[in-house]
Amino acid sequence: MYRSTDIDVQKNPMPFLEQLRHEAPVYRDPDSGAYLVTRDEDIRRVAMDTASFSNVIDPSIFRVVQGLSLEQSDPEVAERLKTRGWLLPTTLLLTDPPAHTRYRRLVQEALNPRAVEQLSSHLRERVRTLNRDFAAGTPVDFVEAFAKKLPIWVIGRFIFGAPESDFDQINDWADQFFTTLMPAAPREEYLKTVDAMIDMHHYIKAKIDDLRHEHKEDVLLSRLIRVHEQTQDEPLSDPELISMMHVMLLAGHDTTRQTLGNSVLELARRPELFARMREDRKLIPNFINEVLRMNAPANMTTRIALCDADVNGTTIPKGSMLFVAWGSAGRDESAHPDSNRFDVDRPDARSHLSFGWGLHHCVGAHLARAQIRISLEEILDEFGGVRLAVDESELDYVPSMNLRSLLSLPVCFDSVDATDIG
Repeated sequence: MYRSTDIDVQKNPMPFLEQLRHEAPVYRDPDSGAYLVTRDEDIRRVAMDTASFSNVIDPSIFRVVQGLSLEQSDPEVAERLKTRGWLLPTTLLLTDPPAHTRYRRLVQEALNPRAVEQLSSHLRERVRTLNRDFAAGTPVDFVEAFAKKLPIWVIGRFIFGAPESDFDQINDWADQFFTTLMPAAPREEYLKTVDAMIDMHHYIKAKIDDLRHEHKEDVLLSRLIRVHEQTQDEPLSDPELISMMHVMLLAGHDTTRQTLGNSVLELARRPELFARMREDRKLIPNFINEVLRMNAPANMTTRIALCDADVNGTTIPKGSMLFVAWGSAGRDESAHPDSNRFDVDRPDARSHLSFGWGLHHCVGAHLARAQIRISLEEILDEFGGVRLAVDESELDYVPSMNLRSLLSLPVCFDSVDATDIG
């Protein structure tokens, strides 16, 4: 049996999760004590059963630097936060109804499909600007040159309302946080992250103060400041607003980055599919869904059992932690026949759970899909193909069961032949 702590499993958990689906679909991990739930049907059940399984976990377990429960679970970190910044309420990330319902309603109102559509022309122009840095036939690290830059630009410009000169700092904050998700990250690195997050919270607070005086309709933070006027909810406090921006950065940064990278990797593996998609753009939605199904942006999230509960014949004792393996659900053969085959013609391609399921379905899914779709459209317009610039065996991934994120992706984009243009 594989072990969840093995570095090879951290970098590629799919063989481990496949073994669990076949041999122990609800598996108590000896290293963490948590129960891994790996089959599509069971994951849907856990996600929908909010009476038995809670999303409210101790934030210090996964080093989420904000939650009020840190006062009990990690007094040193709590003291740093109180002395230099704020102990923030948990908003979207670690709440259950009714609190989660309110927060989600407010964000959905501010980040609805209409609002995302209004960003499309800006997104397209930004993608074209990034593409202009690619010289046909010249190797480029797509992760560094594109996949990291686009989400940070979206978050910085349209979520925070920041000038472009601040984008590198915002990216550094996000990168610093994700280093602490790695299993071997020492406490010193965690405390460094605490200090970085405090700096970020003060930065967001300054943005809140500015936007209270100068409303910007195309900035999510500005709309959240005033969204209660449309919903009749209580206005969000400054700590709640800071918490929401914290979550939007962490949830929207690496998840979109890794999906952009995984999308280009799949095109590099399949030159015939690149050519086919250039001719038929209606394939793009299915292509995106297949990338998401096979590489869930959040490979696992966590729940806590509120009572003794049965999942597929296994009793989960009250108080136990569950790892809900969304990435495993996408490879579940009972839900997706021939599940390890990338199939852009799959008739039920959208039925995956890679953006979650139920109350905690990703609130930023529309925005993420828009970034990926427009990026693909522009890449297909600009280039005739894409090839790996290294052997695929040289590609490496972030060592984390929670992510499926390429560290780099060296590729060459090919120019469009004159015959293809005509």
